[in-house]
Amino acid sequence: MTLYGQAASDAGLDEFVPGAGPDLMAVAALRAAITQLQLGDATAATSLAQAAAAGGGLVGAMATAYLSAIIANPDAAAGCAALNDVLAPRAAEWGAFWEQFGYALPEFRSEQICPF
Repeated sequence: MTLYGQAASDAGLDEFVPGAGPDLMAVAALRAAITQLQLGDATAATSLAQAAAAGGGLVGAMATAYLSAIIANPDAAAGCAALNDVLAPRAAEWGAFWEQFGYALPEFRSEQICPF
């Protein structure tokens, strides 16, 4: 959780690949939200998912779907099902996002983001 928190607030990530910092921060916030819900903290999960959703784009859409699902039913499986419904038709976009980092950052495959 500590590392997700650091990544979710690290403005220096934008130096890694110009323009990608906000998306990487949103991915970290989304993963932290998923983890917090698994740990039983729906309040923290909701807050983190809101932060991830604020950025827009693909990660924002995934986070918005996850957030809507966990507000209705604070269950990781329900949240992941909603997130994966958004991600499935946009898998190529997800892959392209990770390709911009080259070999320096291993691809975070779509099935890894929310495996529940």
